[in-house]
Amino acid sequence: MEKKVAGKLHIPVFGLKGRAPVNILGDAAYALGTDAAELAVGLARGGADALMLDDLSTDPQEYADTVAVLGEVCKACPAPVYIGGSAKRMSVVADYMGAGAAAVFFDARHDNEIACVKETAETYGGGKTYVYLADVSFLARIPGYLELGATQFVLKCFHPSAEDLAAISAAPHPLIVMGKDPTVLEQGNVAGFAGEAKL
Repeated sequence: MEKKVAGKLHIPVFGLKGRAPVNILGDAAYALGTDAAELAVGLARGGADALMLDDLSTDPQEYADTVAVLGEVCKACPAPVYIGGSAKRMSVVADYMGAGAAAVFFDARHDNEIACVKETAETYGGGKTYVYLADVSFLARIPGYLELGATQFVLKCFHPSAEDLAAISAAPHPLIVMGKDPTVLEQGNVAGFAGEAKL
């Protein structure tokens, strides 16, 4: 974990492919070679404020295994767990929430995921409805997502330029920035940093 900054969330990120936790923020994805629930507990004990998981499943069996592991992680881990990656239907949202997820994030690049934002907010509450923004070009869409009921935004920004930092500072809502450079926490409009899952 990076050095804590007062008032800012620190959120380790890893993928789940079936039962295997995967590092997705390195230069190349690779299996972390450990039990997902043990990893989650270790990260929470190490000071994580929450965990962010990306569902990497590509077939029904992997998906079933991912949801089962999500349940184990949520049961074992004292920190809230956010998940997304396959939230293209409300049945998937129901599976995630039923497994114990504290929130689901929807990818702004996919209309079928954004179509689930309003219903998720109405069914589970806006506090459980996050939107993943693949780059700063999506920041202008935040007001529309807020109208749908989204309450938090996760911006991917691995190597922020001066222009990126200016866009983040001017965003219409505080952000959780997912990346490799925790110095973005110094920006006033950044609520937290989502980085590599390191014990």
